Amino acid sequence: MRRALSLLFIAMLLLPYANVTAKPVLESAVDFIKDSKSISNETKSVSLALMAMVESAGKVEEDLSPYIDEYVDFLLENQNPDDGWGYSPGQSSDVLDTSYAVVALSKAAEHYGYGTSQYTNLRIVADRGAKFIKNAFNGEAWGYTPNTKSEFYPTVIALWALGNRGYSWESSYMLKRGVSFLESIKSYPGFTSTEIEALRLIAYKSIKYTPADIEKRLASLKDSLDKSSLSTKERVLATYTLILYEGVSFDAAKALLTLEDIKKENPTYWENNLPLRDREIVPVSSYATLGFALVAEKLSEREENPFQSSCEELKSKQNEDGGWSYMIVSPSSEKVTYYALKSLKKCYFRDVSIDKGLEWTSARLNTLKEISEKQKELYGPYVYAILTLAEFNMLSDEQKEENIEFIKSLKMEDGKWGSFLGPQPFDTALAIKALLALGLSPEDSDIQKAKKWLLSVSKEGWGIFLRTKYYEYMVTQDVSTTLEVLEALAPISTKEELEPHIEWLLKQRNEDGGWPDIKENTLGGVVIYRGESHMDLTIRVEELLEPLGYNLRDEVFNWIQTHEEENILDSALKTGFLSQIKFVPKVVLYDVIRLIGEENFTLAYAPGRRGTAEVAKEAVDNFFDANITLEEFKGINDGNYIVLTDYNDVNISDYNPDITLKVNDSNIVLNEKTYDKGKIIVLVPGKYEKGVILFVLYPEDMKSAVETFFNSGLIKYLKGKALVIKFEDKNNDGIASLEELSAEVMG
Repeated sequence: MRRALSLLFIAMLLLPYANVTAKPVLESAVDFIKDSKSISNETKSVSLALMAMVESAGKVEEDLSPYIDEYVDFLLENQNPDDGWGYSPGQSSDVLDTSYAVVALSKAAEHYGYGTSQYTNLRIVADRGAKFIKNAFNGEAWGYTPNTKSEFYPTVIALWALGNRGYSWESSYMLKRGVSFLESIKSYPGFTSTEIEALRLIAYKSIKYTPADIEKRLASLKDSLDKSSLSTKERVLATYTLILYEGVSFDAAKALLTLEDIKKENPTYWENNLPLRDREIVPVSSYATLGFALVAEKLSEREENPFQSSCEELKSKQNEDGGWSYMIVSPSSEKVTYYALKSLKKCYFRDVSIDKGLEWTSARLNTLKEISEKQKELYGPYVYAILTLAEFNMLSDEQKEENIEFIKSLKMEDGKWGSFLGPQPFDTALAIKALLALGLSPEDSDIQKAKKWLLSVSKEGWGIFLRTKYYEYMVTQDVSTTLEVLEALAPISTKEELEPHIEWLLKQRNEDGGWPDIKENTLGGVVIYRGESHMDLTIRVEELLEPLGYNLRDEVFNWIQTHEEENILDSALKTGFLSQIKFVPKVVLYDVIRLIGEENFTLAYAPGRRGTAEVAKEAVDNFFDANITLEEFKGINDGNYIVLTDYNDVNISDYNPDITLKVNDSNIVLNEKTYDKGKIIVLVPGKYEKGVILFVLYPEDMKSAVETFFNSGLIKYLKGKALVIKFEDKNNDGIASLEELSAEVMG
């Protein structure tokens, strides 16, 4: 009776959609999944449906949060006192269902986001479930319940669950034994060899175990997907597994197309022989939905400008008091706040984060001044507070005069500031910076005397300076002090005056292209220390030298791309540096594909290709519910294009700087990789100020392959920087079938 009611519900569920225009497959699949708990409230079904919704969230138009909350609450409410879950509510805990619930709740925790109460709560609950699983380990693997013989199904899902709780194969004896057991399984009642292998690889991915023969195994899965005899359950598991490992490869795209072909109704669901197997409809449909969701993009995702994302990241690191610290948990620092606010000024004309930072700095100024007065020397944080407030014109004329007098009162001698060690280049440089920022004339006697002294005490950089009754000398030379001095002197000196120090600075560069504070220390001619490059110093060197005619911007930009920030000062300087870069928009295939059907497109064809263009237009109109314009290709004028033409009819680099295409008599070289001319179709995305372009480049005798490609619907799943499609005419009939096409995805 229960099964009959389930089928009746499905029939009722489908009725409202009978006359509705077909939705994108993921939208329609989610329409089914979000209500699937009414079909089956079994733990496995609810867990898999929850996973599918979490993966789909933000990738469909509807807000799935209420449904995710509902399914999460269901699992939380039905956790047993022993921390496990049973087959359905009220039943005793078992390893299999507990494992499914742990996977689902782990993924749901990530959906809510780090730091939220839901995240914390779900991690605690999932960890309790993981403890139940670990306690059920029998020394070899897992049975369905604790202390029972090892079985394939509970073991494979247990590994999947523990992997989602952070356990890895490499560091866990328990997981290693579990893998050994799974590898010994050749067959298992109720599961085909394809299902066994797919589930194994899903679990292995979770615990970060990569079999030595992984490529062979994936190839075998691909072969199985070509079989028409494959059941729907086998097909969805194999497709989901392939996407987990390869993303949107050409093979995965073909597998998704097949899933589209075998879907049922709107809302979309999957399962063979529904009247006999309705219990599998939710798990099978969930795996299929997961596959489509994995390849879908977030609706909010657009091309990311590194400068803008850097601005947002820096803004997010502001402390509650309004300042920025070196590290997340440290007290706010005037120096870091100075560089952060300077950078954010380039991000936003005005922003609450800037106002808050200035308020914090203003409130700190008198305290910092008192510290300087008490120490009777120039206090670094005080100087950076002055620099910040002067940068944002936050000081009155009276305040400026007052602070100029105060800074001058701290000098040790005319034009010299220092510490208990005596006059110091670092302190003197800070004084020059502060006095100039406060509006003091560069011709002021103290500034000129400071400049003269700094240039007299060293010819190759600056560091700690010592002066005794009998002699004076530079004890050390380091990049950070030299930068402070050069930054102070640059506005009031000629390039010739600074050149010896600049040459020293350039010599301090490490082989990796960055700057350390101290390049190396030697003892007896032996190097005992080599300094590591620092992002803040490297960026400051570039910004110092750029106005002096040294073009290091591209080199430093490339260096930044391969190095991580060590602290928030790095983040602040990186943001400011990126503001100088004119970013050439990068474009990938998805950037073009996602706009077809949303915006107007022209399908332009080279002479002699109208027939192929008509086939392509019909396919694109059909798959994207579009109505694109067809015309002969006479150049890129205005708007979005799909262009069918030969390899060398356009200069691809004008529209996509990431792609180089060279054509000679027998070969095509695409980003340094060589292909036989005349045997491939090249799909390259492009972008210009008035739209996007999809270039479809091929010789005329490949028109059959082009038409097959468009008719297949594969265009819907294109990703990567570019795509190379190969046609192998296996039956020598000159007509391309989908099985005769293969492809390489770039990037």
